[in-house]
Amino acid sequence: MIRRLNFFGNPNVGVYAVATDKFVIVPRKLPRRTQRAIENVLSVPVVSTDIGQSRIVGVLIAANSQGICVPSYAMESEISFLKQELEIPVEKIPTELTALGNNILCNDKRALVNPEFEQVSRKVISDTLDIEVISGRIAEWSTVGSTSALTNKGILLPSNCEKEEIEWVQEIFGVPASIGTINSGFRLIGSGLIANSNGAIAGEQTTGPELARIGIALEVD
Repeated sequence: MIRRLNFFGNPNVGVYAVATDKFVIVPRKLPRRTQRAIENVLSVPVVSTDIGQSRIVGVLIAANSQGICVPSYAMESEISFLKQELEIPVEKIPTELTALGNNILCNDKRALVNPEFEQVSRKVISDTLDIEVISGRIAEWSTVGSTSALTNKGILLPSNCEKEEIEWVQEIFGVPASIGTINSGFRLIGSGLIANSNGAIAGEQTTGPELARIGIALEVD
C-alpha cells in the first residue's frame, strides 16, 4: 500500500520518521490519527519519541530491524525508552556527522554510508545494525541517506543517477534499483518518503507518476 501524507503540515515525511520491517519511529507530538495511518500502511507498530529533544527523527537516526543508531547528544531517557519498547541495540555513534539518517542508507542486509565517517564510527554502525558497512556516494552526494528510499525489497534512487551507479547500488544491496523523484520533482527522495517491505508513505505533493515509480521500485501497490 502507498499513501500520501504530510507530517506537521510538511510533505517532507522522511525528515520526521524512520521505517523498518519491524517498527516505525516518529516524533512524540505526531498526531495519533497520523500514527494510526502509518501503522495501517506499513503494517508495523509505531513508536514515538524525540531524539535529542528534537522531532526531526528521520534526519537524526538510522535504523533497521536489528538496531538503531542515534547521535551522541541523544538523551539517555530516549535511548532507554527505545531499548525497552523494541528490545534491540540502540547505540550512540561517535562522529560529528550527527545527522545519521542523512548519512546512512541501510536495510537489514547492508549499509552505505558517508565516506567522511571514520573507521571507528563505521565499526559501531556495523555492530549496532548487525550488517556490513560500505562507504560511498550516490549521484555525487555524500549524504546518501537523504538521497534514496531503501527497503529489503528494492531501492528508489534520485533521477540523476547514472546507469553504472544504479548497477553498483543493486550489487551492494542485492535488490532491484530504479530512479525517480518525490514531492513533484524533488530529487532527495529520502526526505519525502518512508517505506518498508509492506508499504510506503510519501509527502502529499507527490504526483501520480511519482507514486507509480515508487510502487515499482519498492514492490508495493
